[in-house]
Amino acid sequence: FTDNKLFVGVLRKEIEDKYDIIFEDLIPSNDLKEIKGISAFNGNVSGKVKIVFNLKQLDEVEDGDILVSTMTMPDFLPAIKKASAIITDEGGITCHAAVISREFGIPALMGTKNATTTFQTGDLVHVDTAQGVAYKLGPSQPEEHTNSTEKS
Repeated sequence: FTDNKLFVGVLRKEIEDKYDIIFEDLIPSNDLKEIKGISAFNGNVSGKVKIVFNLKQLDEVEDGDILVSTMTMPDFLPAIKKASAIITDEGGITCHAAVISREFGIPALMGTKNATTTFQTGDLVHVDTAQGVAYKLGPSQPEEHTNSTEKS
């Protein structure tokens, strides 16, 4: 997303050349267990991660999943309504994910920079937006979905 346009199916090099920018390479870290971000709506949620990079993946989001994406946009609404939490790499307190999380009462962390490279689809994670963190749960943790939210 740059210049108010979302580029899908375009080579990274083409965008870098056209806009005279260089994208930072984010290398996934299997060692990283916790991420930090900006909270928009307070809550504590545990659930399975569903990473969404494009609109075709929205149908894969199931009730109670924790939706993880680079950012959200209005087309994401059907998936967001199913999610128990939202985590994005980009954004701040006025981004789409933040506004929607407050509107629907869904805990959200934005601006984590590395959620999509730290977590993988299927990871069991806990989101504590009051603390501004999300972290992987170990295999000994229960896999049931829990959600306790409160307005901030």
